[in-house]
Amino acid sequence: MPGTDPARVCAITFTNRAAAEVRERLAAAAGEAAGQVFVGTFHRFCLDWLRREDPDRVVVGDESRQRLLRRLFPELGVRERNGLAEEIADFLHRDNGGDAPEPVRLYLDELARRGAMDLDDVVPALIRRLRGDETFRRRVCAGVAHLFVDEFQDLNAPQYALVEILGEEATIFAIGDPDQAIYGFRGSDPSFFFRFADLPATRRLDLSRNYRSAAPLVEAASAVIAHNRLRSGISLTPATAREGAIELYRAPTPAAEAEFIVRRIEELMGGISSFSIASGRGGDQDSRRSFGDIAILYRLARQADELANALDRRGIPFQLVGAVPYFLGPVAGAATRFVRAAAGSTELAEWLALAQDLPGVGEGTIRRLEEALPLTGDFPALVAGVELPPPVAHRMAELTALLERFRSVAGREGIAPALGEALTLFGTDQGHADCRRLLALAGSFGRDIVAFDRHLREYAAETVYDERAEAVALMTLHASKGLEFPVVFLAGCEEGLIPCTLWRDVDVEEERRLFYVGMTRAKETLVLSASSERPWVSPAERPLSRFAGEIPGRLIRQPEPGRGGRRKPKGEQLDLF
Repeated sequence: MPGTDPARVCAITFTNRAAAEVRERLAAAAGEAAGQVFVGTFHRFCLDWLRREDPDRVVVGDESRQRLLRRLFPELGVRERNGLAEEIADFLHRDNGGDAPEPVRLYLDELARRGAMDLDDVVPALIRRLRGDETFRRRVCAGVAHLFVDEFQDLNAPQYALVEILGEEATIFAIGDPDQAIYGFRGSDPSFFFRFADLPATRRLDLSRNYRSAAPLVEAASAVIAHNRLRSGISLTPATAREGAIELYRAPTPAAEAEFIVRRIEELMGGISSFSIASGRGGDQDSRRSFGDIAILYRLARQADELANALDRRGIPFQLVGAVPYFLGPVAGAATRFVRAAAGSTELAEWLALAQDLPGVGEGTIRRLEEALPLTGDFPALVAGVELPPPVAHRMAELTALLERFRSVAGREGIAPALGEALTLFGTDQGHADCRRLLALAGSFGRDIVAFDRHLREYAAETVYDERAEAVALMTLHASKGLEFPVVFLAGCEEGLIPCTLWRDVDVEEERRLFYVGMTRAKETLVLSASSERPWVSPAERPLSRFAGEIPGRLIRQPEPGRGGRRKPKGEQLDLF
C-alpha cells in the first residue's frame, strides 16, 4: 500500500525456510524496502521483543532441557525423561492460565531461578508480558500496522492469542487451509482458523482452484476429505486438464510391499539398468521419470527401514527426509558441534556433547561437569576452574587450541579446509557421504563461521529436503506438507497406521486430513499400497485403511508390476479383499 512504513509490516511463517523464501521474493519485488519488513517465525518475533527488554535472556533448547531434567529427576530413565519433555511442551503449547503439573512446575521454576526460559515458552512468555504490562503492550502493537500470517490452520493457543493482541491495532491477512491441519500433537487447533474467519470484520476469499494435481487426484482427495465434519467446505476444481492415475496395491507382507514399490519405480523410470530394460522390468521407455520426481510417504518413521533396504538392494538412490539431519547424525554430528563451539556457543550442553566426542572423556567426567557448570557461559573459562584428572584436563586444553586453529585457518583459507583438518580429531572418515556433504555445504559459506553455524541451527529442527538431489525422497506424511512430486507412493494404507491408533486416542478427522495432505502431494500419479500384515503392529493382520475405501472405485486402477506401459483406469471397483 502506498505510504506504508515497511518497518511496521510483519510477516510470520512457521519455518525458517519459508521465511527465507518470503524474504527472497520481497527483495525481488520491493528492493531495499524489503529489508525493513520483519519476516520470521513466531519464535523469532517474540524472542526479538523479549530481548529488547532483556538482551541477556537465555533460551534453553533440547540438549540443555535434557541436561536439566537429568539433574532435577535423576531417578528417571531416558524414556521417562522424554515423556516429561513432551509433557512440558504440551503444557507450554496451550494458552493455559492454570497450574502446571508438579514436575513441569519444578522444571520451569528451576529455569526461572537460573534466569533462563524454555524454547517452547518463548511465545507464551511474550503473551504473559503483553497481558501484564499495558505500556509494553502499546509499544509492541504500535510496531505492527500490517500483520501477515501463513499456515493459519496450524496455530496453537498462544500463537492465536498473539494474533488477537496484535489485531487490536493491525490489519491482518491470514492464509491457510483447515483441510491440511495436521499438527494437533503440537497443540495446533483448526478451530482458531474458523474463529478468525467468522469475525464480523473478516473478509473471506476462497481459493478453490488446485494448480498442482491432475483431475482424478483432485476428485479423489475431495471425496476423502468430504467425510470430515470440521472442514473448509471449499469444492476444489483442477486447473489442469492433464491425465492422472491412482493405483492401489495390497501386498501380503511389508517386504512384498517394498518390493512392489521398487518394481513400480523401475517401470516409471523406464528401467534403471540394462537388465531391467532387457527383461521388460523397465516398463514404458517413452514415459521415463527421474528419481527426483518420486516420493515415498508413510505414516511412521519405522516404516522407512523396509523401504530404504529395498531401494538400496536395487541401487536406487534416495534421500531420507525428516529424520535426524545428516549433519547431526553419528558421522558428521561431532563436526557440527565443533562448528557451533567455534562460532561462540554459550550453551554449555552443546559443549558437553562436543567434549563427550573426544577420546578419553567418559560419562563420569561429563556428569561431574554437568554438576559443576551453569547452563550457559564461557565453557573454556568455566571448565578451567573445575578439578579434572590430568589426561582429561589436557584434552580440554587441546580442544581449546584446536578451536583457535580452526578459526585461524577458516579466516585465511575458508571453513571447508579448516573443517577437513578438524575432522581428524574425531577419527571421522572424510570420505563418508555425510562428511562430503557437510564439507561441500561449508564451502558455500566461505570464511563466515557464524553464518554457517546460523544456517545449521535454523535447519536442524526442520525437514531437510534437497530438491536438487537426483534421488527418491522418503519421508513421513507430516514432513511432506508443502512439497509436490509428479509421482507419490503412499505406503502402509492400512488400519492401525493410517489412521494411526498405536499409542494414543486417535483423532480420525486429523488422520484423514493427513491422508488428504499425502494424496495432494501428487501431481500426476498416486500409488497407494498396503500390507495384509504388519508384525510390529498388534494385531498383525491389518484391514485396508478406511480412507482408501473412501476413494471412488472408478478412479482406481490395479497396477500390474512387470507388464510395463501406461494403463488407463478400468472404470470399475476393485475387489480388494
